[in-house]
Amino acid sequence: MSKLSTHNKRNKEYFATDVFIQKQLKLARMRLEKAIRPDGTIKWSLLPKLLNTNPKIEKSNDGKDYLTTAQSFAPSFSSGYNMCSFATSCAIVCLFGAGHGQRHMMNGENHFVTQARMIRTLLFMEHRKEYLKRLIKEIKAHVKKAKRMGLKPAIRLNTISDVIWEKIFPFLFGQFPEVQFYDYTAIPNRDISHIPNYHLVFSRKEDNEDVALSQPLNVAIPFLIKKGEALPKKYKGLTVVDADKHDMIWKWAEMYPNQQVILGLRPKGKDAWNDTSGFVVDPYAQSFTEWVKYVDNQPFEHDWYSV
Repeated sequence: MSKLSTHNKRNKEYFATDVFIQKQLKLARMRLEKAIRPDGTIKWSLLPKLLNTNPKIEKSNDGKDYLTTAQSFAPSFSSGYNMCSFATSCAIVCLFGAGHGQRHMMNGENHFVTQARMIRTLLFMEHRKEYLKRLIKEIKAHVKKAKRMGLKPAIRLNTISDVIWEKIFPFLFGQFPEVQFYDYTAIPNRDISHIPNYHLVFSRKEDNEDVALSQPLNVAIPFLIKKGEALPKKYKGLTVVDADKHDMIWKWAEMYPNQQVILGLRPKGKDAWNDTSGFVVDPYAQSFTEWVKYVDNQPFEHDWYSV
């Protein structure tokens, strides 16, 4: 069995046996069923919007440049559908369980944030025609709002998912040329060179670092660094930038043209802090390991080594 198949099998089993996830999925389906009319159209007033925001997105909305919105599906197999085909251990430590997605943030038996993400996913997978009509309507509304505010519209369609939008809805980017679309991805060899208003950053994981560092996209890495503390300046010889400052990932490409840089992130949520898979990188442990290798390769007769 390949590494990818192993990850997918484990992640599918993890969510299928998670009592909290299965309960919220059941409730999400019940809400969705109530919103479906006999003719198959959707009563959207009963459902969450497709595009919304979160604290990281809000950092990009400084009122000076861009107005950003995003879409949050349910990641990996949490909805029953695999929305992150190249997910590894990140499925377990995902942002899905951080911020407003933390499991204790309940309203009775409902976790409305989790249900909203599941509902969007079910709409996309099972009611795609109605989903697309609504998505276009919400994008148009976002573009108009940005224009009224004198800002440029930006949209992240994959907040905690990894859908290949250039294949699913290839016409979307040309239909909205004024929108800066952007996403993180772990899917190798995605070619968006023909789409000027779509920007991607590659997500490094515990078993794809060679792939991540060998392609032209900038690379995102979560480091075991506390909020407020400085990220390492370099990783594997590449410049590290603080991507927690804002979500405008295309800006880093503009600041460092013709140079691959690392978009450094800090762990979000206790599961990420407890990660031992290698998905979250401890830069100090990495430095120590490399230093030991360096010392071991030095001639033993060096005075500084033999003291």
